[in-house]
Amino acid sequence: MPNFLHYYWATNIYKITIWDSTFVNGDGPNWSLMEQQVCSPVSPASLLCAPLPLAVGAHMDNLIVRNTLCKQTQFCKHFGLTQTLVNIPLTLNPLFKPSLIDTAFQIWSGKGLRCVEDLFTDELSGIFDHFVKQFILPWSHFLRYLQIRDFTRKHFPSFPSKPPASPLDVSLNLNHHQPGCVSYLYSNIHKMEYHSLHHMKVRWEEDLKVSEDTGQRAIRRVHASSICIRHGLLQFRVINRCTSVKPNSPGYTVPSKTIGTARPIPLFLLYTENIWV
Repeated sequence: MPNFLHYYWATNIYKITIWDSTFVNGDGPNWSLMEQQVCSPVSPASLLCAPLPLAVGAHMDNLIVRNTLCKQTQFCKHFGLTQTLVNIPLTLNPLFKPSLIDTAFQIWSGKGLRCVEDLFTDELSGIFDHFVKQFILPWSHFLRYLQIRDFTRKHFPSFPSKPPASPLDVSLNLNHHQPGCVSYLYSNIHKMEYHSLHHMKVRWEEDLKVSEDTGQRAIRRVHASSICIRHGLLQFRVINRCTSVKPNSPGYTVPSKTIGTARPIPLFLLYTENIWV
């Protein structure tokens, strides 16, 4: 069965890829241009890449834009994507105050230095001589270079090395004109969810001394004896009830702090992730 929450997030990410494209190219659908204009002088693309927690209401008054940002915040919190993204713009960025008052950074964007990712070369976050030669920047922008460098150093612990791109960075670079974008995003989110539960599955296998083949055999037996989906769900609930121990039950003992075991969650539901999700 499809996971409608994942589709909900995928459609929202698809919308913000159009935001990002509109911000970069200065052109896009009318609704995207309108949302960019009502957020002026702040770009909504900069808030999408900001670290969490983020006070959206402090930067946005438009309810539609705030709703989109809140959906994205929910997605990032669920997967632990709380760090600043390398796609964060260098212009119209409320986290980088000079970009709101100094229009010279628009020149940097026009020359190809649009976001933090564009600043990094092989190892160092670029030397100003390199930027002057490659992007034809005026030497009088050296102070602005130092401001950008300081902003990058504060928000990316790996500085001066290039920070790794998160899954959301990859999604923002997606060509939204390509057919099947929402399905592609849904597939990526589904893979992220699987990896986030994998460590629980490994701990259960270690605690119960079972292999994945054992779980798969249990699933086949449940399905073989189920007359319908509802009946199969009831059997999984019975397994859950049998493998869970409540703190107030007579046989409950406090786990050792030194040894410890995995939390009593339904083991076999982890094996059915591809079926029920």
